Amino acid sequence: MLSTLEDWTKTLDHGGNIDVVYFDFAKAFDKVPFNELISKLANIGFHPRIVNWIKNFITGRSFQVKINESFSQSYPVTSGVPQGGVLSPILFIIYTSQIPALVSQYGVSCKMFADDIKIYKNISRNDDHAAFQAAIRAIWDWSIEWKLPLLCAKTKLFHLGRSEGKHVCYLGEGRLCSTDTIQDLGFTLNTNLSFDEHCHIIARKADHTVHNILRSLSTKSATHLLLAYKSYVRPILEYGATVFSPKSKRSVLRLEAVQNSFTRTLWIRLHGYDYANIPPASIRNRIFQTPFLNIRRSKYDLVMAYKIICGKVKPPINKSYTVSPSCTGGDSFKIKFQTAKSSLRSSFFTLGAGSASLKLSKKYVLPCSLAQYKRLVDRFLKESS
Repeated sequence: MLSTLEDWTKTLDHGGNIDVVYFDFAKAFDKVPFNELISKLANIGFHPRIVNWIKNFITGRSFQVKINESFSQSYPVTSGVPQGGVLSPILFIIYTSQIPALVSQYGVSCKMFADDIKIYKNISRNDDHAAFQAAIRAIWDWSIEWKLPLLCAKTKLFHLGRSEGKHVCYLGEGRLCSTDTIQDLGFTLNTNLSFDEHCHIIARKADHTVHNILRSLSTKSATHLLLAYKSYVRPILEYGATVFSPKSKRSVLRLEAVQNSFTRTLWIRLHGYDYANIPPASIRNRIFQTPFLNIRRSKYDLVMAYKIICGKVKPPINKSYTVSPSCTGGDSFKIKFQTAKSSLRSSFFTLGAGSASLKLSKKYVLPCSLAQYKRLVDRFLKESS
């Protein structure tokens, strides 16, 4: 997701227009044909024993339907990989692995995660749109050849950039529906690439989870309640934090309000309804050892930037950072990155985390160990707050 947004924000920063298509396969995991999948595994070069093991794993299955205490007769499973199986997403990725190479010949980028597939291209002239349409057609033809049908009604066109740059795209004989909001790997995106709506959605979900925890657990044990909060609530607020990390004050406060509400209720449960003596959020956070969420997100950004700079992220997405050895004694290496022309690009992870990493590298000699770096980040953020 970071790699995708890196491409998009960089293109938009230079005044480009981007067309994106999110493909939806009809019952993706259930439609993968056995023979074609086994053939692909063999052609890729898997050992015959592994191919036979996978063949035995996915074939020879049957299913029944249960209603109350009655069962239908048994029917054979004729296609598909088991839903919920550990191997299933990997097998689906292998089955669709031709798609990126298929569209790259048209200058179109492709990003895949299991059955979530999207393609995109910078559209600056009519030839670009024709190439993009040809890539869509190539995927349509591939889906027919490999018996993995696409749903035109659920395949969406997503446009980024100037409204006058919008084009019409077709999948098969049907015109693709355009949308201004899309769900991408759990993130809510709009055409402005603003994550304000996403922050509102996850904050509302986290509020609901906090309510359920406090209603279900009548204990006055701060340890147990904090453990429940850290296990069930904070992951909702921090999933993909490096991707959506909000910059608007409204979204930052909305996310922070979830934790503030929880610690306030926890304090009341422990000490009673003495509203005059309820300490402010900063003191409650220190007492309960729940740092402000924006500080935690800053740590995630710095750690991710360090991983990218050091080449610890696969596939590498460090195209925006230029790293060179330092000739001075203050830092171990120098970080350079292009300045942004737009607020969208300047607020994106690459520049925000890069700028913070630059400040950190000027203040401390950066260690080689990731564990050491994390401790250094904690120290840096504590001194900065």
